[in-house]
Amino acid sequence: MIAKRKGWEDMENYGLSKYDWLEQFLALPEAILSADTFRRVFEPINPKVFEGCFRRWVESIVEAAGAQLIPIDGKTLKGSYDREQANQRYI
Repeated sequence: MIAKRKGWEDMENYGLSKYDWLEQFLALPEAILSADTFRRVFEPINPKVFEGCFRRWVESIVEAAGAQLIPIDGKTLKGSYDREQANQRYI
């Protein structure tokens, strides 16, 4: 799912509807890709391999910027913790 869309046609329609905005950031010499082109590009990508590459890329950016990631999850925000130890626990 990309841009809250579920299919290749949805991705093409999103690009067409946001063309002016996208053009501010991207060179679009051939306009927006067709649904068939999105399919041909994305279907061969192994999701697990992509996830690993994406994580390494994000980690490299964070490291280069000297930033720190702060994990936030619902359990922590809701106060899920070990009452006997008075420590937060992560499940």
